[in-house]
Amino acid sequence: MLTAAPFWPFNDPSLGATTFAWAPAATNAVATNAMATNSATNSATKTGDAQAMRIGFIAGQFHRHFLMLGLEGGVIGGGLAMLLFGVAGIASSWGVGTASGEQVATLFGSFALGWGGYLAIVAQIVLVAVVTAIASRRTVNRTLETVE
Repeated sequence: MLTAAPFWPFNDPSLGATTFAWAPAATNAVATNAMATNSATNSATKTGDAQAMRIGFIAGQFHRHFLMLGLEGGVIGGGLAMLLFGVAGIASSWGVGTASGEQVATLFGSFALGWGGYLAIVAQIVLVAVVTAIASRRTVNRTLETVE
């Protein structure tokens, strides 16, 4: 059960941002998965088990590859989102003070996204890349362990 995190800066409705109460829990889950993966790799290396080291190497290659793919996808999607919000904010400011501009603002609200919103998009880009990399590593580890 996720609860609101009062220390998280995007929980403030006055900022006009969406509530991201799940973000601290998601960050903890990513950190836990990373520690478990690192622990498994370290124990395999210390015991000298050649097969486990080989599996760790292959999983590491997939991890790196999918980290870059996740980062690339996140940058494309996040960059387009930032561009869209920037263009929408500029376009909505052109009609301020006119009757049609007021009607558009009444119907759709404001498209302004503060620095906190852009920071949230950047954080999501990094989170997407990390989750993609960890998921690929875990999938490859389990698949290779069942094959051999």
